[in-house]
Amino acid sequence: MVHEINNPSIKHKYFRYFNSNQPVKAKWSALHNEWRAAFELLNKQNQPDFTPSFIHRDYHPTNVLFENGKVSGIVDWPNACLGPKEIDIGHCRWNLAMLFGQQAAEAFLEAYHRHNPSFSYDAYWDLEALGNVFTEERPEVYAGWETFGITNLTEEKLIRRLDEFLLNTLERM
Repeated sequence: MVHEINNPSIKHKYFRYFNSNQPVKAKWSALHNEWRAAFELLNKQNQPDFTPSFIHRDYHPTNVLFENGKVSGIVDWPNACLGPKEIDIGHCRWNLAMLFGQQAAEAFLEAYHRHNPSFSYDAYWDLEALGNVFTEERPEVYAGWETFGITNLTEEKLIRRLDEFLLNTLERM
């Protein structure tokens, strides 16, 4: 597993892709106030303690290769760095929620816990993952997803799923 690599010799360190002080309008969403509240939380709450580890930084299902139903590799490493493995998990959870719905994100976290029972996951990391992908532009369906056979997504479905992921995260905070 990526997060079990000990003492990697990598100099790059995790940093946020967003400014938590940015004014948030989220005009594309029916949850304008909740999006503003999310960024206010990100602005005032400190990151939970974490042990820096080797992280992919763009960990999601379409970067994971499978052979005979088992993981055989992970691709797309340009953003790899030292940082919180929790942000990889949050980013993957967000992607799963966008692709397949909130239940897929929950199933992934349950599977991660089964693999590593002592692992503790704070909902904060889902919120930070949302901050890293947030844009004031209306969410668009990523063309690459169709390459992987996911053809049932619409902008409206993505917005619904994004808002659901946000509400789920805020409820757990």
